[in-house]
Amino acid sequence: MTYYTLLGYQVVYDLDDNVISVTDTSLSIEMPDGTLPNLTYTFETPGNPVPNPDDEGLPLVNPDIPGNLDVELLTLDLDLVDEMYLGYVDWDGNTSYILSFYYGPPGIAAQDWYFVIGGDALPEFTNSTDPIAEWNEFAETDDHITDVGHVTSGPYAPNRSIPLANLPDMVAHTGQIIESHDAADNEITTGAGNDAVDVGGGGFDVVRTLGGDDFVIVNGDHGYTEASVDLGSGNDILDFADAGQGSNGGPYAQLVHFDQLTSGITAIVNGQQNIGRVDKGASGETVILEVTNVMTSDGFGLYGTAFDDVIHATLVEGGFFQVRGLGGDDELHLTQVEGGTLRLDYRGDAAGINANLETNVVLDGFGGTDTLIGSADELRGSMFSDTILGSDADERFILMAGSDTLDGGDGVDLLRYDRSGVEAVTVDLQSGTASGVWRTESFTHTISGIEDVRGSRDDNDMLAGNGGGNNLRGNGGNDTLLGRAGEDTLEGGLGNDSLDGGDGFDVAVLSGVFEADTTITEVSPGVIQVVSALGTDTLTNIEEIWFDHDVPFVISDWFPVDNQLIGTSGPDNLAGGENADTIVSGAGNDNVNGNGGNDSIDGGTGNDILRGGVGHDTLMGGDGTDTLIGGEGNDSIIGGDSEDDRRDVVYAGDGNDNIAGGYGNDELRGDAGNDTIAGGFGADTVIGGTGNDTLTGSAWADQIFGSDGDDFVNGGFGHDLLNGGTGADRFFHIGIFDHGSDWVQDYNAADGDILHFGNGSATASQFQVNTTHTATAAGERSGDDDTEEAFVIYRPTGQIMWALVDGGGQSEINLQIGSQVYDLLA
Repeated sequence: MTYYTLLGYQVVYDLDDNVISVTDTSLSIEMPDGTLPNLTYTFETPGNPVPNPDDEGLPLVNPDIPGNLDVELLTLDLDLVDEMYLGYVDWDGNTSYILSFYYGPPGIAAQDWYFVIGGDALPEFTNSTDPIAEWNEFAETDDHITDVGHVTSGPYAPNRSIPLANLPDMVAHTGQIIESHDAADNEITTGAGNDAVDVGGGGFDVVRTLGGDDFVIVNGDHGYTEASVDLGSGNDILDFADAGQGSNGGPYAQLVHFDQLTSGITAIVNGQQNIGRVDKGASGETVILEVTNVMTSDGFGLYGTAFDDVIHATLVEGGFFQVRGLGGDDELHLTQVEGGTLRLDYRGDAAGINANLETNVVLDGFGGTDTLIGSADELRGSMFSDTILGSDADERFILMAGSDTLDGGDGVDLLRYDRSGVEAVTVDLQSGTASGVWRTESFTHTISGIEDVRGSRDDNDMLAGNGGGNNLRGNGGNDTLLGRAGEDTLEGGLGNDSLDGGDGFDVAVLSGVFEADTTITEVSPGVIQVVSALGTDTLTNIEEIWFDHDVPFVISDWFPVDNQLIGTSGPDNLAGGENADTIVSGAGNDNVNGNGGNDSIDGGTGNDILRGGVGHDTLMGGDGTDTLIGGEGNDSIIGGDSEDDRRDVVYAGDGNDNIAGGYGNDELRGDAGNDTIAGGFGADTVIGGTGNDTLTGSAWADQIFGSDGDDFVNGGFGHDLLNGGTGADRFFHIGIFDHGSDWVQDYNAADGDILHFGNGSATASQFQVNTTHTATAAGERSGDDDTEEAFVIYRPTGQIMWALVDGGGQSEINLQIGSQVYDLLA
């Protein structure tokens, strides 16, 4: 028998008759050896052709291919077809004879299949990045199609025998016909003819068809399959119509280009549009049918060549798509979507890579330079020493052997060692190191900018966080997971694991387990043992356990600890007693009151209100917009320690308090007492209150008010606005070039105010004082209308260190360098 494959187009509509998909499709015909496929047809209403209203005149017909053993339409049983049409289409001076199938039951999106059986070929629609637009521009306007109708005479008229074997889009598979559905790992190599190969039975199949116009089916109906397909030269078809997930799971398949090609490829593979075309230049073209099927099964891989390739790779939701450019200067157009994985793969490179995802340039291990247009969400390095810099997106990285250096950049980034061939790993995000063995080769990786880690599949890993909110997953083996500070999520996986959340509100995850199927006991104060089908896990400093489909198990509800309160992942109202309490409120917008005692309160994420009450309290606001009220006592107050911290407001209360604003544009008030306040990252407002305070703006442009007392005021980085208030205040500048110029609103030498310069090697003669009036754009003076401002300039850098409002009216401007004080006006 001989197989024939005719390529065409499938068009799918929504219920409003809008085109939502244009893809390649096929009509497969099986004929006895020696018998050619010929098409004959009659009108459905003899002598009176019934036009198809959707196709503007193509008549209803009854087609037949005499002697056929089987005829199959891709994606639909022919018995389900509602109507069939055949006629001519005149367009742009061309005439095409079209065989069309229609399927559109009420309430279901309609579909058309179009095949050219003679005349001129239709335009190429699916070698475009937007085939729907191409189709609509051709078929839905009056610019191209000039006439459509039934044929009354000539070779394409009814009752004529229309030969199909020699059509431009028809392939006769007269070479080898191979079907392999066993569970073994098979290597199949065909000859130079037009071959047909059907694989998929549970093993890893390698298919090489070499020359000829070949047809390869990767089948998912006979067991989980992995297939690597090299079609070589020729006009080939790779068919994934039967690759959908079944009871055995769908296949993973990759299309490689190792054989016979003499130049680079141009590929368009779009999982959202369900199209795949690979232009091999003089070596032909590959059409990929139903690529979305395999992409949403176990995944699809596309290899480039040793030459310069252009690859357009578009992921579909729920899919996996990996692209390996190999050699040459490749141009990779990458479109990812949420809910799937688009991976750049350099695992087979001959040397280490240098990848910069900020600039979208990768120096590959073959000496080529790859240019990325768009982005992938996962990158896999080589077995050699790689240098990788991530972007500000959330990305995943797979490092292999070699002395790699990885900086994940901004975003929440994941480092993965959950690959075959990886033995036990030790990862410490705080020290920035990872070590282990990959394919028997020891490695040491230097890492930064990484928040989440997955350990090896089966060995005993040690994973430690960095003090931020980390997600650590051990997978199989007896793993040790250490969260340290921050709100961590720890998942041990299979094995007898040890999970220590450290400080902060931490969660242990037992995936695939229901609470009812576990035994949970407290083996010692604060140490919980969980026995489940996964193993025996020991939990320390864990606040909640998450099981499948159950509400969180709140450990403090079942095993309370004296003077300890643990919140939930929602909004909480928590109140301590008169003793020293430890309160962790967790996620949510929480309201916490420590009351008496020296309390420790951690707000976690959310917009929290934390009150220390009486006592020497420690308050940590965490992420979000928090209000922190120290109350009486010498309190330690921290607004937050990550970039997800927002604007915090702090009222320290009475006592000698220590305040750190952290991130965000904070308002920090020391109130009464000798307070130490640092603004942190952000444009902060710092108010010392009464007492002799030490006030630092830190980064950005801050406003600092000392109020009553002899204050030390340091603007820090940025152009700051300083007001010492009453008392003998000291205005400090570190003296570093381009550190910012500080405006001092109330310098008064008579009150004992001093300018303090941080560069102890400077001399007074290197300073000069200039005076002039300043005003806003509206003409409003900075100070008194009759008094000029004084600008204290450090001549070696030419920078204004301090601008003294109304400083021109001072009789002294006192500058301290080291232990000496100099009057710059003397």
